[in-house]
Amino acid sequence: MKISWAVLLRRIAFPTRSKASSFVIHPSGALTVFVLRDDHGDQLYALDLVRLSPDGEAVASTAFEEIPGPRENLFYDPDGGVHELPIDGPFKLGFNGHAVGVAGSDASDFRGV
Repeated sequence: MKISWAVLLRRIAFPTRSKASSFVIHPSGALTVFVLRDDHGDQLYALDLVRLSPDGEAVASTAFEEIPGPRENLFYDPDGGVHELPIDGPFKLGFNGHAVGVAGSDASDFRGV
């Protein structure tokens, strides 16, 4: 089995106070980068998905914003108590949060994990 590696010779800039927490290489060679964006400097991160072509060109960027549905905003404490988390907008990830994903067979397919 022969394995080939491609080298991306390009610098990609993300907004200030952002970090790329993970990425997925699609079968097409495209790359989806999970960018955690801290807009207010409070270490609460919104998630953006940035799609790059195999050549490193930015193709698309999408803010991944999800408002939880009924009973999806519950916190279970170690003693078995259930508490409702206050929701005032899309969930944000904390300073130690991360996101991962799995590429589908179609270049436009994306499934978060």
